[in-house]
Amino acid sequence: MVSGVTLAVLWGDRGSSEMVLHSLYTQHTVLYGAEPRGLPLSEKLLPQYLKALGYATHIVGKWHLGHFQKEYTPTYRGFDSHLGLWTGHHDYFDHTAQEGNYWGLDMRRGLEPAWDLHGQYSTDVFTNEAVKLIDSHNFSRPLFLYLAHAAVHSSNPYNPLPAPDIVVAKYAHLQDYTRQRFAGVLHKLDESVGKVVAALQNRGLLQNSIVVFTTDNGGPAAGFNINAASNWPLRGVKNTLWEGGVRGAALIWSPRLVKSGRVASQLFHMTDWLPTLYSAAGGDLSHLGDIDGLNAWESLSQDSPSNRTQVLHNIDDEYGNAALTVDDWKIVKVYPHLLGERVEELPSVHPTEIRTSDLPVIGSLVYCESSALDHAATEAGTSYQGQWDSWYGPSGRENSSHSYDIDQVLGSMTGRALTSLHRAATPAQILALRTQAEVHCDPEVSEMISPPHQPCKPLEASCLFNIKDYVGVNCLTVHERT
Repeated sequence: MVSGVTLAVLWGDRGSSEMVLHSLYTQHTVLYGAEPRGLPLSEKLLPQYLKALGYATHIVGKWHLGHFQKEYTPTYRGFDSHLGLWTGHHDYFDHTAQEGNYWGLDMRRGLEPAWDLHGQYSTDVFTNEAVKLIDSHNFSRPLFLYLAHAAVHSSNPYNPLPAPDIVVAKYAHLQDYTRQRFAGVLHKLDESVGKVVAALQNRGLLQNSIVVFTTDNGGPAAGFNINAASNWPLRGVKNTLWEGGVRGAALIWSPRLVKSGRVASQLFHMTDWLPTLYSAAGGDLSHLGDIDGLNAWESLSQDSPSNRTQVLHNIDDEYGNAALTVDDWKIVKVYPHLLGERVEELPSVHPTEIRTSDLPVIGSLVYCESSALDHAATEAGTSYQGQWDSWYGPSGRENSSHSYDIDQVLGSMTGRALTSLHRAATPAQILALRTQAEVHCDPEVSEMISPPHQPCKPLEASCLFNIKDYVGVNCLTVHERT
Protein backbone atom coordinates (compact mmCIF):
# COMPACT_ATOMS: atom_id res chain seq x y z
CA MET A 1 0.00 0.00 0.00
CA VAL A 2 1.58 3.25 -1.14
CA SER A 3 0.75 5.30 1.97
CA GLY A 4 0.08 2.51 4.45
CA VAL A 5 1.70 -0.67 5.73
CA THR A 6 1.13 -4.12 4.30
CA LEU A 7 1.56 -7.03 6.72
CA ALA A 8 3.22 -9.88 4.84
CA VAL A 9 3.42 -12.28 7.81
CA LEU A 10 -0.01 -12.37 9.46
CA TRP A 11 -0.97 -15.64 11.11
CA GLY A 12 -4.43 -16.85 11.96
CA ASP A 13 -6.42 -20.06 11.81
CA ARG A 14 -9.93 -21.17 11.12
CA GLY A 15 -12.16 -19.17 13.44
CA SER A 16 -9.63 -16.32 13.53
CA SER A 17 -12.21 -13.72 12.57
CA GLU A 18 -13.42 -13.81 16.16
CA MET A 19 -9.87 -13.25 17.44
CA VAL A 20 -10.09 -9.68 16.14
CA LEU A 21 -12.75 -9.07 18.77
CA HIS A 22 -11.55 -11.08 21.76
CA SER A 23 -7.75 -11.71 21.47
CA LEU A 24 -7.82 -15.31 22.67
CA TYR A 25 -6.45 -18.33 20.85
CA THR A 26 -9.02 -20.65 19.34
CA GLN A 27 -8.30 -24.36 19.44
CA HIS A 28 -10.57 -26.71 17.53
CA THR A 29 -13.05 -25.52 14.95
CA VAL A 30 -15.81 -23.00 14.36
CA LEU A 31 -19.30 -22.64 15.78
CA TYR A 32 -22.09 -24.19 13.74
CA GLY A 33 -25.52 -22.65 13.51
CA ALA A 34 -27.44 -25.15 15.61
CA GLU A 35 -24.92 -25.42 18.44
CA PRO A 36 -26.19 -24.40 21.90
CA ARG A 37 -23.04 -22.50 22.83
CA GLY A 38 -21.06 -19.37 22.10
CA LEU A 39 -18.07 -17.35 23.21
CA PRO A 40 -18.43 -17.20 27.01
CA LEU A 41 -20.09 -14.04 28.26
CA SER A 42 -17.22 -13.64 30.70
CA GLU A 43 -14.98 -12.70 27.76
CA LYS A 44 -14.95 -8.98 27.04
CA LEU A 45 -14.85 -7.92 23.39
CA LEU A 46 -13.13 -5.04 21.58
CA PRO A 47 -16.37 -3.03 21.12
CA GLN A 48 -16.99 -3.23 24.87
CA TYR A 49 -13.54 -1.86 25.60
CA LEU A 50 -13.96 0.90 23.01
CA LYS A 51 -17.45 1.78 24.22
CA ALA A 52 -15.88 2.50 27.62
CA LEU A 53 -13.66 5.02 25.80
CA GLY A 54 -16.73 6.75 24.38
CA TYR A 55 -16.91 5.10 20.97
CA ALA A 56 -20.02 4.47 18.91
CA THR A 57 -19.73 0.82 17.85
CA HIS A 58 -21.34 -0.92 14.88
CA ILE A 59 -20.95 -4.31 13.24
CA VAL A 60 -21.97 -5.05 9.66
CA GLY A 61 -21.77 -8.58 8.25
CA LYS A 62 -20.71 -11.83 9.88
CA TRP A 63 -20.85 -12.43 13.64
CA HIS A 64 -20.07 -16.14 14.14
CA LEU A 65 -19.55 -16.06 17.90
CA GLY A 66 -22.73 -17.86 18.90
CA HIS A 67 -26.38 -16.87 19.01
CA PHE A 68 -28.25 -19.61 20.88
CA GLN A 69 -29.40 -17.02 23.42
CA LYS A 70 -29.94 -13.33 22.74
CA GLU A 71 -27.28 -12.41 25.30
CA TYR A 72 -24.70 -13.92 22.93
CA THR A 73 -25.68 -11.77 19.94
CA PRO A 74 -23.80 -8.61 18.82
CA THR A 75 -26.05 -5.91 20.28
CA TYR A 76 -25.75 -7.54 23.71
CA ARG A 77 -21.96 -7.71 23.47
CA GLY A 78 -20.87 -4.14 22.93
CA PHE A 79 -22.24 -3.18 19.52
CA ASP A 80 -24.85 -0.45 19.10
CA SER A 81 -26.22 -2.05 15.93
CA HIS A 82 -25.86 -5.09 13.69
CA LEU A 83 -27.00 -5.86 10.17
CA GLY A 84 -25.79 -9.19 8.91
CA LEU A 85 -25.55 -12.91 9.56
CA TRP A 86 -25.09 -14.83 12.78
CA THR A 87 -23.51 -17.98 11.34
CA GLY A 88 -20.37 -18.50 9.27
CA HIS A 89 -21.87 -18.23 5.79
CA HIS A 90 -25.06 -17.66 3.83
CA ASP A 91 -26.25 -17.34 0.26
CA TYR A 92 -25.37 -13.94 -1.14
CA PHE A 93 -28.80 -13.47 -2.76
CA ASP A 94 -31.43 -15.34 -0.74
CA HIS A 95 -29.50 -14.97 2.57
CA THR A 96 -30.26 -18.49 3.77
CA ALA A 97 -27.68 -20.62 5.56
CA GLN A 98 -27.52 -24.37 5.00
CA GLU A 99 -25.68 -26.65 7.41
CA GLY A 100 -26.44 -30.35 7.15
CA ASN A 101 -30.18 -30.83 7.52
CA TYR A 102 -30.70 -27.29 8.83
CA TRP A 103 -31.60 -24.46 6.48
CA GLY A 104 -33.05 -21.04 7.17
CA LEU A 105 -32.78 -17.29 6.81
CA ASP A 106 -29.63 -15.74 8.23
CA MET A 107 -29.90 -11.99 7.71
CA ARG A 108 -30.94 -9.83 10.64
CA ARG A 109 -31.19 -6.31 11.94
CA GLY A 110 -30.37 -6.76 15.57
CA LEU A 111 -32.64 -9.64 16.60
CA GLU A 112 -35.18 -9.27 13.79
CA PRO A 113 -35.11 -11.18 10.46
CA ALA A 114 -34.44 -8.87 7.49
CA TRP A 115 -36.85 -10.45 4.97
CA ASP A 116 -37.01 -7.24 2.95
CA LEU A 117 -33.41 -7.67 1.78
CA HIS A 118 -34.15 -10.93 -0.05
CA GLY A 119 -32.61 -10.90 -3.53
CA GLN A 120 -30.13 -8.11 -2.79
CA TYR A 121 -26.46 -9.09 -3.08
CA SER A 122 -24.93 -9.40 0.38
CA THR A 123 -21.73 -7.54 -0.38
CA ASP A 124 -23.76 -4.59 -1.66
CA VAL A 125 -26.11 -4.77 1.34
CA PHE A 126 -23.23 -4.64 3.79
CA THR A 127 -21.45 -1.90 1.86
CA ASN A 128 -24.55 0.27 1.75
CA GLU A 129 -25.11 -0.20 5.48
CA ALA A 130 -21.52 0.72 6.27
CA VAL A 131 -21.72 3.85 4.11
CA LYS A 132 -25.03 4.80 5.76
CA LEU A 133 -23.48 4.49 9.23
CA ILE A 134 -20.56 6.65 8.15
CA ASP A 135 -22.80 9.28 6.57
CA SER A 136 -25.02 9.52 9.67
CA HIS A 137 -22.25 9.36 12.27
CA ASN A 138 -22.39 12.02 14.99
CA PHE A 139 -18.97 13.66 15.29
CA SER A 140 -19.40 14.10 19.04
CA ARG A 141 -18.19 10.51 19.46
CA PRO A 142 -15.41 8.49 17.82
CA LEU A 143 -16.54 5.60 15.59
CA PHE A 144 -15.63 1.91 15.60
CA LEU A 145 -17.05 0.24 12.49
CA TYR A 146 -16.44 -3.51 12.15
CA LEU A 147 -17.28 -4.57 8.58
CA ALA A 148 -17.06 -8.38 8.33
CA HIS A 149 -18.01 -9.31 4.79
CA ALA A 150 -19.22 -12.76 3.86
CA ALA A 151 -17.00 -12.43 0.77
CA VAL A 152 -15.04 -14.36 -0.28
CA HIS A 153 -16.40 -17.24 1.82
CA SER A 154 -18.35 -19.83 -0.12
CA SER A 155 -22.12 -19.90 0.03
CA ASN A 156 -24.51 -22.87 0.10
CA PRO A 157 -23.74 -25.96 -2.02
CA TYR A 158 -26.33 -25.13 -4.70
CA ASN A 159 -24.49 -21.88 -5.54
CA PRO A 160 -21.16 -21.83 -3.72
CA LEU A 161 -19.61 -18.74 -5.36
CA PRO A 162 -22.46 -16.35 -6.20
CA ALA A 163 -21.66 -13.15 -8.03
CA PRO A 164 -23.50 -11.04 -10.62
CA ASP A 165 -22.98 -12.53 -14.09
CA ILE A 166 -21.98 -9.17 -15.54
CA VAL A 167 -19.09 -9.05 -13.06
CA VAL A 168 -18.03 -12.66 -13.60
CA ALA A 169 -17.84 -11.99 -17.35
CA LYS A 170 -14.95 -9.59 -16.72
CA TYR A 171 -12.80 -12.60 -15.82
CA ALA A 172 -13.52 -14.85 -18.77
CA HIS A 173 -9.78 -15.02 -19.47
CA LEU A 174 -9.32 -17.27 -16.42
CA GLN A 175 -9.15 -20.88 -17.52
CA ASP A 176 -11.00 -22.32 -14.52
CA TYR A 177 -14.69 -21.32 -14.40
CA THR A 178 -14.79 -21.64 -10.61
CA ARG A 179 -11.91 -19.17 -10.49
CA GLN A 180 -13.97 -16.82 -12.65
CA ARG A 181 -16.75 -17.02 -10.07
CA PHE A 182 -14.27 -16.47 -7.23
CA ALA A 183 -12.86 -13.43 -9.03
CA GLY A 184 -16.39 -12.05 -9.39
CA VAL A 185 -16.98 -12.35 -5.64
CA LEU A 186 -13.62 -10.68 -4.98
CA HIS A 187 -14.37 -7.91 -7.49
CA LYS A 188 -17.46 -6.92 -5.51
CA LEU A 189 -15.38 -6.89 -2.34
CA ASP A 190 -12.90 -4.55 -4.03
CA GLU A 191 -15.78 -2.25 -4.93
CA SER A 192 -16.92 -2.29 -1.31
CA VAL A 193 -13.52 -1.24 0.01
CA GLY A 194 -13.46 1.65 -2.43
CA LYS A 195 -16.94 2.85 -1.50
CA VAL A 196 -16.31 2.66 2.25
CA VAL A 197 -12.99 4.50 2.04
CA ALA A 198 -14.58 7.13 -0.20
CA ALA A 199 -17.39 7.60 2.33
CA LEU A 200 -14.86 8.12 5.13
CA GLN A 201 -13.01 10.60 2.95
CA ASN A 202 -16.18 12.52 2.08
CA ARG A 203 -17.11 12.93 5.75
CA GLY A 204 -13.61 14.06 6.69
CA LEU A 205 -13.18 11.10 9.03
CA LEU A 206 -9.91 9.88 7.54
CA GLN A 207 -7.95 12.75 9.06
CA ASN A 208 -7.85 10.90 12.37
CA SER A 209 -8.69 7.30 11.52
CA ILE A 210 -7.13 3.87 11.30
CA VAL A 211 -8.28 1.66 8.43
CA VAL A 212 -7.52 -2.06 8.65
CA PHE A 213 -8.10 -4.69 5.98
CA THR A 214 -7.36 -8.21 7.16
CA THR A 215 -7.97 -11.86 6.42
CA ASP A 216 -8.54 -14.50 9.08
CA ASN A 217 -7.08 -17.74 7.67
CA GLY A 218 -5.59 -19.32 4.58
CA GLY A 219 -7.69 -19.77 1.50
CA PRO A 220 -10.01 -22.75 0.93
CA ALA A 221 -8.42 -23.94 -2.31
CA ALA A 222 -9.09 -26.82 -4.70
CA GLY A 223 -12.67 -27.40 -3.61
CA PHE A 224 -12.16 -27.16 0.15
CA ASN A 225 -15.35 -25.57 1.52
CA ILE A 226 -16.56 -25.79 -2.12
CA ASN A 227 -14.38 -22.78 -2.83
CA ALA A 228 -11.72 -21.88 -5.40
CA ALA A 229 -9.14 -19.82 -3.53
CA SER A 230 -5.43 -20.19 -4.16
CA ASN A 231 -2.64 -20.17 -1.59
CA TRP A 232 0.09 -20.73 -4.15
CA PRO A 233 2.95 -21.06 -3.40
CA LEU A 234 1.91 -21.76 0.19
CA ARG A 235 1.33 -25.36 1.12
CA GLY A 236 -2.03 -26.61 2.42
CA VAL A 237 -5.44 -25.02 2.74
CA LYS A 238 -7.71 -23.44 5.32
CA ASN A 239 -8.09 -25.60 8.44
CA THR A 240 -4.57 -27.05 8.17
CA LEU A 241 -1.50 -25.83 10.02
CA TRP A 242 0.65 -25.65 6.90
CA GLU A 243 1.49 -22.09 5.85
CA GLY A 244 -1.33 -22.15 3.30
CA GLY A 245 -3.75 -22.68 6.16
CA VAL A 246 -2.49 -20.12 8.64
CA ARG A 247 -0.56 -17.41 6.80
CA GLY A 248 -2.54 -14.46 5.57
CA ALA A 249 -1.99 -10.85 4.67
CA ALA A 250 -3.34 -7.53 5.88
CA LEU A 251 -2.85 -3.82 5.50
CA ILE A 252 -3.26 -0.86 7.77
CA TRP A 253 -3.57 2.80 6.78
CA SER A 254 -3.57 5.86 8.98
CA PRO A 255 -2.11 9.37 8.94
CA ARG A 256 -0.73 8.39 12.34
CA LEU A 257 1.69 5.87 10.81
CA VAL A 258 5.20 7.29 11.09
CA LYS A 259 6.76 5.04 8.44
CA SER A 260 4.38 4.02 5.68
CA GLY A 261 4.53 2.80 2.11
CA ARG A 262 6.21 -0.47 3.04
CA VAL A 263 5.73 -4.19 3.45
CA ALA A 264 6.21 -5.20 7.10
CA SER A 265 7.95 -8.50 7.83
CA GLN A 266 7.48 -8.48 11.62
CA LEU A 267 5.50 -11.36 13.12
CA PHE A 268 1.84 -10.58 13.74
CA HIS A 269 -1.01 -12.80 14.94
CA MET A 270 -4.75 -12.19 14.68
CA THR A 271 -4.98 -11.90 18.47
CA ASP A 272 -2.75 -8.82 18.28
CA TRP A 273 -5.41 -6.65 16.66
CA LEU A 274 -7.38 -6.04 19.87
CA PRO A 275 -4.50 -4.72 22.04
CA THR A 276 -2.99 -2.90 19.05
CA LEU A 277 -6.15 -1.01 18.16
CA TYR A 278 -7.13 -0.47 21.79
CA SER A 279 -3.71 1.04 22.48
CA ALA A 280 -3.96 3.27 19.39
CA ALA A 281 -7.36 4.47 20.63
CA GLY A 282 -5.81 5.56 23.92
CA GLY A 283 -6.79 2.58 26.02
CA ASP A 284 -4.86 1.39 29.06
CA LEU A 285 -3.49 -2.07 28.22
CA SER A 286 -3.58 -3.07 31.88
CA HIS A 287 -7.38 -3.11 31.59
CA LEU A 288 -7.24 -6.00 29.11
CA GLY A 289 -6.21 -8.59 31.66
CA ASP A 290 -4.73 -11.92 30.60
CA ILE A 291 -4.99 -12.13 26.81
CA ASP A 292 -2.95 -13.87 24.13
CA GLY A 293 -2.47 -10.84 21.87
CA LEU A 294 0.39 -8.34 21.98
CA ASN A 295 0.38 -4.61 21.26
CA ALA A 296 2.04 -4.08 17.87
CA TRP A 297 1.16 -0.42 17.27
CA GLU A 298 4.72 0.87 17.62
CA SER A 299 6.02 -1.91 15.38
CA LEU A 300 3.46 -1.13 12.69
CA SER A 301 3.77 2.63 12.95
CA GLN A 302 7.53 3.05 13.29
CA ASP A 303 8.83 -0.17 11.73
CA SER A 304 10.47 -1.13 15.02
CA PRO A 305 11.10 -4.75 16.06
CA SER A 306 7.97 -6.66 16.97
CA ASN A 307 7.12 -7.58 20.55
CA ARG A 308 6.17 -10.97 19.16
CA THR A 309 8.92 -13.54 18.67
CA GLN A 310 6.73 -16.62 18.50
CA VAL A 311 3.30 -17.74 17.37
CA LEU A 312 1.50 -20.73 18.84
CA HIS A 313 -0.64 -21.76 15.89
CA ASN A 314 -2.49 -24.53 17.71
CA ILE A 315 -2.29 -27.48 20.07
CA ASP A 316 -5.34 -29.44 19.05
CA ASP A 317 -5.72 -32.73 20.89
CA GLU A 318 -9.11 -33.33 19.28
CA TYR A 319 -7.89 -33.19 15.68
CA GLY A 320 -4.39 -34.38 16.47
CA ASN A 321 -2.08 -31.62 15.28
CA ALA A 322 -0.02 -28.73 16.59
CA ALA A 323 2.32 -26.05 15.27
CA LEU A 324 4.62 -23.41 16.72
CA THR A 325 6.70 -20.67 15.08
CA VAL A 326 9.64 -19.23 17.04
CA ASP A 327 11.55 -16.42 15.35
CA ASP A 328 12.59 -17.81 11.95
CA TRP A 329 11.62 -21.42 12.64
CA LYS A 330 8.42 -23.40 12.57
CA ILE A 331 7.61 -26.87 13.83
CA VAL A 332 4.52 -28.87 12.86
CA LYS A 333 3.45 -31.98 14.76
CA VAL A 334 0.80 -34.47 13.75
CA TYR A 335 -0.58 -37.13 16.09
CA PRO A 336 -2.17 -39.74 13.81
CA HIS A 337 -3.12 -41.97 16.74
CA LEU A 338 -5.35 -39.14 18.02
CA LEU A 339 -6.79 -38.27 14.63
CA GLY A 340 -8.13 -41.75 13.96
CA GLU A 341 -10.83 -41.68 11.32
CA ARG A 342 -12.04 -38.16 12.06
CA VAL A 343 -11.74 -35.97 9.01
CA GLU A 344 -13.77 -32.76 8.78
CA GLU A 345 -14.90 -31.12 5.57
CA LEU A 346 -12.68 -33.20 3.32
CA PRO A 347 -14.72 -33.81 0.18
CA SER A 348 -14.29 -37.10 -1.60
CA VAL A 349 -13.93 -35.27 -4.92
CA HIS A 350 -10.29 -34.65 -4.06
CA PRO A 351 -8.53 -38.02 -4.52
CA THR A 352 -5.31 -38.66 -2.66
CA GLU A 353 -3.39 -41.57 -1.31
CA ILE A 354 -4.15 -41.55 2.42
CA ARG A 355 -1.19 -42.35 4.59
CA THR A 356 -0.64 -41.66 8.28
CA SER A 357 2.61 -42.09 10.11
CA ASP A 358 4.37 -41.23 13.33
CA LEU A 359 7.41 -40.20 11.31
CA PRO A 360 8.36 -36.52 11.15
CA VAL A 361 6.21 -34.23 9.06
CA ILE A 362 7.95 -31.82 6.74
CA GLY A 363 6.38 -29.23 4.52
CA SER A 364 7.28 -26.17 2.52
CA LEU A 365 5.69 -23.17 0.91
CA VAL A 366 6.78 -24.25 -2.51
CA TYR A 367 8.83 -27.07 -3.96
CA CYS A 368 10.48 -26.47 -7.27
CA GLU A 369 10.37 -29.89 -8.90
CA SER A 370 7.40 -30.63 -11.12
CA SER A 371 6.85 -33.99 -9.44
CA ALA A 372 5.95 -32.37 -6.12
CA LEU A 373 2.21 -32.25 -6.67
CA ASP A 374 2.11 -35.83 -7.91
CA HIS A 375 3.83 -37.24 -4.85
CA ALA A 376 2.67 -34.97 -2.04
CA ALA A 377 0.29 -37.55 -0.58
CA THR A 378 3.05 -40.13 -0.15
CA GLU A 379 5.12 -37.95 2.15
CA ALA A 380 6.08 -39.38 5.54
CA GLY A 381 3.56 -37.99 7.96
CA THR A 382 0.37 -36.20 7.06
CA SER A 383 -2.21 -33.70 8.23
CA TYR A 384 -5.87 -34.70 8.04
CA GLN A 385 -4.89 -38.13 6.75
CA GLY A 386 -3.00 -36.71 3.83
CA GLN A 387 -5.88 -35.15 1.98
CA TRP A 388 -4.62 -31.57 2.17
CA ASP A 389 -0.84 -31.87 2.45
CA SER A 390 0.00 -30.56 -1.00
CA TRP A 391 -0.03 -27.27 -2.94
CA TYR A 392 -3.40 -26.24 -4.33
CA GLY A 393 -4.81 -23.60 -6.58
CA PRO A 394 -3.31 -21.95 -9.64
CA SER A 395 -0.15 -19.90 -9.35
CA GLY A 396 -1.76 -16.89 -10.99
CA ARG A 397 0.61 -17.19 -13.92
CA GLU A 398 -1.24 -19.98 -15.71
CA ASN A 399 -2.57 -17.72 -18.45
CA SER A 400 0.53 -16.08 -19.86
CA SER A 401 -1.42 -14.51 -22.72
CA HIS A 402 -3.25 -12.18 -20.31
CA SER A 403 -0.96 -9.34 -19.27
CA TYR A 404 -0.98 -7.68 -15.86
CA ASP A 405 -2.93 -4.46 -16.31
CA ILE A 406 -1.68 -1.75 -13.97
CA ASP A 407 -4.31 0.68 -15.23
CA GLN A 408 -7.05 -1.65 -13.99
CA VAL A 409 -5.43 -1.71 -10.56
CA LEU A 410 -5.14 2.07 -10.39
CA GLY A 411 -8.57 2.59 -11.92
CA SER A 412 -10.47 0.18 -9.68
CA MET A 413 -12.78 1.64 -7.08
CA THR A 414 -10.35 0.72 -4.33
CA GLY A 415 -7.42 2.06 -6.31
CA ARG A 416 -9.10 5.42 -6.82
CA ALA A 417 -10.16 5.68 -3.18
CA LEU A 418 -6.73 4.78 -1.85
CA THR A 419 -5.03 7.18 -4.24
CA SER A 420 -7.17 10.00 -2.84
CA LEU A 421 -5.83 9.33 0.65
CA HIS A 422 -2.31 10.45 -0.02
CA ARG A 423 -0.96 10.89 -3.52
CA ALA A 424 -1.47 9.19 -6.85
CA ALA A 425 0.32 5.86 -7.01
CA THR A 426 2.58 5.42 -9.99
CA PRO A 427 2.81 2.29 -12.15
CA ALA A 428 6.35 1.80 -10.88
CA GLN A 429 5.11 1.75 -7.27
CA ILE A 430 2.41 -0.78 -8.09
CA LEU A 431 4.94 -3.04 -9.79
CA ALA A 432 7.35 -2.65 -6.87
CA LEU A 433 4.70 -3.64 -4.32
CA ARG A 434 3.66 -6.56 -6.50
CA THR A 435 7.26 -7.75 -6.71
CA GLN A 436 7.62 -7.60 -2.93
CA ALA A 437 4.56 -9.82 -2.60
CA GLU A 438 5.84 -12.46 -5.02
CA VAL A 439 7.63 -15.67 -4.13
CA HIS A 440 10.12 -16.94 -6.68
CA CYS A 441 11.73 -20.34 -6.57
CA ASP A 442 15.06 -21.47 -7.94
CA PRO A 443 16.22 -25.02 -7.07
CA GLU A 444 19.87 -23.96 -7.30
CA VAL A 445 19.34 -21.46 -4.49
CA SER A 446 17.82 -24.20 -2.35
CA GLU A 447 20.87 -26.36 -2.98
CA MET A 448 23.15 -23.47 -2.07
CA ILE A 449 21.48 -22.44 1.18
CA SER A 450 19.75 -25.45 2.70
CA PRO A 451 21.95 -26.96 5.46
CA PRO A 452 24.01 -29.01 5.23
CA HIS A 453 24.35 -27.48 1.74
CA GLN A 454 22.13 -30.05 0.15
CA PRO A 455 18.82 -29.56 -1.66
CA CYS A 456 15.83 -29.60 0.65
CA LYS A 457 13.33 -32.07 -0.80
CA PRO A 458 10.48 -32.21 1.72
CA LEU A 459 8.55 -34.89 -0.14
CA GLU A 460 11.46 -37.29 0.23
CA ALA A 461 12.89 -36.58 3.68
CA SER A 462 12.80 -34.12 6.56
CA CYS A 463 14.79 -30.94 6.09
CA LEU A 464 14.94 -27.56 7.73
CA PHE A 465 16.45 -24.16 7.04
CA ASN A 466 16.18 -20.56 8.10
CA ILE A 467 13.31 -18.66 6.49
CA LYS A 468 15.23 -15.40 6.40
CA ASP A 469 18.10 -16.94 4.46
CA TYR A 470 15.84 -16.63 1.46
CA VAL A 471 14.93 -12.99 1.84
CA GLY A 472 16.56 -10.95 -0.89
CA VAL A 473 17.55 -13.94 -3.00
CA ASN A 474 15.68 -15.65 -5.77
CA CYS A 475 13.71 -18.13 -3.68
CA LEU A 476 11.65 -17.57 -0.53
CA THR A 477 10.64 -20.88 1.02
CA VAL A 478 9.40 -21.70 4.49
CA HIS A 479 9.78 -25.25 5.72
CA GLU A 480 7.77 -26.72 8.55
CA ARG A 481 9.14 -29.67 10.44
CA THR A 482 8.55 -31.90 13.45
